[in-house]
Amino acid sequence: MEVASRCGSGPSVRSAEALFDPPTRHLEKRRRRRENARSPAALARRARVESPPVRGYPGRVAVLPPTSDPLSSVPGGRPIQTEAASPQPDPAPAASRTGPGWVRALALFVATGAGSGYSPVASGTAGAAVGVLLFWPFAALSFPLYAVTMAGAVGLAIWSADVATRHWATDDDGRIVSDEIVGQLITLAPLVFLGNPHSLGWVVTGFVLFRVYDVWKPGPVRWLEENLPGGYGVVLDDVLAGVFGAITLGALMLLAGA
Repeated sequence: MEVASRCGSGPSVRSAEALFDPPTRHLEKRRRRRENARSPAALARRARVESPPVRGYPGRVAVLPPTSDPLSSVPGGRPIQTEAASPQPDPAPAASRTGPGWVRALALFVATGAGSGYSPVASGTAGAAVGVLLFWPFAALSFPLYAVTMAGAVGLAIWSADVATRHWATDDDGRIVSDEIVGQLITLAPLVFLGNPHSLGWVVTGFVLFRVYDVWKPGPVRWLEENLPGGYGVVLDDVLAGVFGAITLGALMLLAGA
């Protein structure tokens, strides 16, 4: 009777325990299965099954070592190609790279040729036209004083172009025309040297010559543009183009007996 009572009461007792026992054991088993599936030994076995055989060695497979980083690998230790992080832009604002606001405003005013560089079409030609307009008051100077003035104008153009390139974060922005202005003034220097500064025909000829050399950019001119940094590369190539234009203009004036 005692044995029968035990046998008869056994299932009911176990079922009662199952009803009141929390499901922690089942969760624990699932967690252990997941951990075992991610273990290095399990990954190696899976890689051995999935990997192709090694050429020349039948029955052998290439097994890649598993990695501990789950974000950079898949089962079997095969790495995932990730894209390289793009370079971060310079966090420093433009104002901190170009000095106080009034200095930046003055530099941009000079670099853009009093706003002519904002021309939507042929901003370089617009800057050269400003150089022609500035030539008329400078033409009254003696040639030595004109040469000194041009040297100062070149320095001012380099400074303003350097500030503008850092402000706009570009190598040679089209809005910068101070280089065309000084290049045009240098091209017209023979008119002052030869004492014929008010000849409209020669002024127009000098304007065309400078634009030809500036757009053409013969060897040394292009080298200066591509190899000098900052404002130097922006301005000095146009200075050399202006020198070529001045030599050509002076030769034409001498040939014409002007």
